[in-house]
Parts: sequence; structure tokens; C-alpha cells
Amino acid sequence: MNDTNGAKEDFTQALEANTASIHTWLKMANIHLDHSNIEESLNCFEQALSYDPKDADVYFHRGQGRVSNPDSGWDLNRLHSLIRPQPTR
Repeated sequence: MNDTNGAKEDFTQALEANTASIHTWLKMANIHLDHSNIEESLNCFEQALSYDPKDADVYFHRGQGRVSNPDSGWDLNRLHSLIRPQPTR
């Protein structure tokens, strides 16, 4: 099943019901990437980060989507800092 247009409609309805769903924003971002809508994809990642700026999944997926972009290094470094065990004091 590759009905990305149908999925996009479903995710749009899901976001209307719960705009704070980070995982739904990620799914929408990936759909936009599949359709080469880079700007829309980045907007979805930004929406997801607005709800939780420390969500490692967002940085991972955005970094994957921006591999050809110089900013992807920042995303992947941020991901690493979020999942790396922090020293205890």
C-alpha cells in the first residue's frame, strides 16, 4: 500500500484532533519528503520540535531527510547529544 495521499488526509485529520502529536508530525514530514516537498517537510519537523525540542526521533528523521543539506550535521550531532548517556554528578 502506497496511498500517501490517503495517508496525508488521515494524518491531517489526526493533527486537527491533536496538534501536539509529535509522531503524526513526523509521519507528515516523511510524506512530504516522499513527494519532494522539502519546505513542507521541514515545517512539519519544526512543528514537532515546538512540542518537544528534546525528542531525538525528530532530529534523527530530519537529519535523514536533510542528508544533502549542510544543516544535517547539526541535527545528527543534536541527536547524538540527546541519546548519549550523560555523566552523573
